[in-house]
Amino acid sequence: MAPPPTFTLYVTFSGICAFVPIANPTPKKRTFVIMPGLEGAGNALDDEPLCPHDCYLRSPVELYKGVYQVPLKGKRVTFKLQHAHKADVTDLPKEAIDMKALFGSYCVLDPGIFRRKSPPRPSFVMTQVILPAGKFDRSPAAPWSIDAVVGGGGQPMAGATVAHEVIFSVNNLVKASLRFKSLDGSQVNLDGWPQTQQLDFDASNNRLRIENTCKDLELLGPSQNPRRDRDFKWYYELLDEGIKRKIKDALGSGDLPIPRTPGFHVAGDHDCFPARVGYHSDVAVGGKGGSGSAKDHAKILKKKGSTEG
Repeated sequence: MAPPPTFTLYVTFSGICAFVPIANPTPKKRTFVIMPGLEGAGNALDDEPLCPHDCYLRSPVELYKGVYQVPLKGKRVTFKLQHAHKADVTDLPKEAIDMKALFGSYCVLDPGIFRRKSPPRPSFVMTQVILPAGKFDRSPAAPWSIDAVVGGGGQPMAGATVAHEVIFSVNNLVKASLRFKSLDGSQVNLDGWPQTQQLDFDASNNRLRIENTCKDLELLGPSQNPRRDRDFKWYYELLDEGIKRKIKDALGSGDLPIPRTPGFHVAGDHDCFPARVGYHSDVAVGGKGGSGSAKDHAKILKKKGSTEG
């Protein structure tokens, strides 16, 4: 009897997506992806308004009943996979902006961002995705530069390419499903959502997009190009509250460091860069999204080293 055909599942992440390596990974749970957003008004640490975001799963073919896009706001997404052979594994793409390199000692995450229940999860964490073992690639954007955060001991960064989109893939699959659970305390749009809370994929439907995009994109004229990625300021919101106060005090009346470009389009249609977080986190990814106290998690986040070398 011939073995079942295999396929590769591709998931492209676009927009404000923070990729955090799990400290003790398993084949089913290797990387935690956090996507922030807001329903109403809110300001960054330097008091510039933060652009509200929405998160969607999109597909070029039907997801169900003529639907090609489903909302992910208020959801935690996990994978259920059946492999014919062991999946290939790579580290997070080095072309993605490295928050630890920029923030230095200030790269300490709020442990609440990994929780399902709000509080302790901040209300602006609207979508979480738990990625299994797989491969990462990137889609480059234009030249760019970004200053280090004052006081953290980090280094400025610049380069000819940077990941605007992170492409995650899992190969040697026989079956693949995405499962969805609600993040309580979040606004969830369930219009038309299947009762199963699961979507199945195969070789005929194996390319997906998860986008955390601006709710209202600024319309530019034909000769206009965005020269600064303001949405990068969302990443500062993911930091420990004490660290945020230190950054705000050090800034004074200054501007938070964000990616800038000498005159090219910074980051595709949605003016957003994905980022990777070098610090380990002992993220418990069970039903309640955490174990131990917030104080314990804060200690772990400060003492763990980077997986990025």
